[in-house]
Amino acid sequence: MNAPQGRWQKHKDIHWYARDKTDDDPAIAAAKKREEIRRLKEAEEDALSIALGFAPAVREGDGTGANGIKVEGGRGGEIDEAEKEERRLEKE
Repeated sequence: MNAPQGRWQKHKDIHWYARDKTDDDPAIAAAKKREEIRRLKEAEEDALSIALGFAPAVREGDGTGANGIKVEGGRGGEIDEAEKEERRLEKE
């Protein structure tokens, strides 16, 4: 018999590796599958573009972490113009 014995196995799932981990909700499972297929198609499209000598398509939000966040604003054109004017005046 393959039964756990002793105090060490109390409230521990010693067969965690053999458990079937499936999503109970079919809608969630279908959404995950669609997302995975979408990512694979985009990767294939990018690979084909690179192989043909074209630049890969630019997609927003594909990165991870800080690279996946689009930065809005930044330094405006007015500030750049003011700095250029200051530098021009300093040179004179």
